[in-house]
Amino acid sequence: MDFPISPYAATKKSCEEFGSVYSHIYGIDIIQLRFFTVYGERQRPDLAIHKFIKKIIADEEITIYGDGNTSRDYTYIKDIINGIYKSFKYLNAHQNVYEIINLGSS
Repeated sequence: MDFPISPYAATKKSCEEFGSVYSHIYGIDIIQLRFFTVYGERQRPDLAIHKFIKKIIADEEITIYGDGNTSRDYTYIKDIINGIYKSFKYLNAHQNVYEIINLGSS
């Protein structure tokens, strides 16, 4: 069993659990999508990709936190939209669906 390490993670986990219960008790078809750091046009300026690009354009150094061995999964917005579209198509073509799908680049 996995245990959430923050209130944010706990709310995400509880939503998935509610989805599972409703799907099984009431026969509701559900696909829950997990997005990983989404980037693209019009993204919030306080997020990492936006900050990185601004620093690169300004020929400034990018701050690396920790020892530099950590990695993140960044996913382009159009790939997310494509994943949502394919999920809807799958949901409409199948019955008795309960899925949790990770939408990421890796």
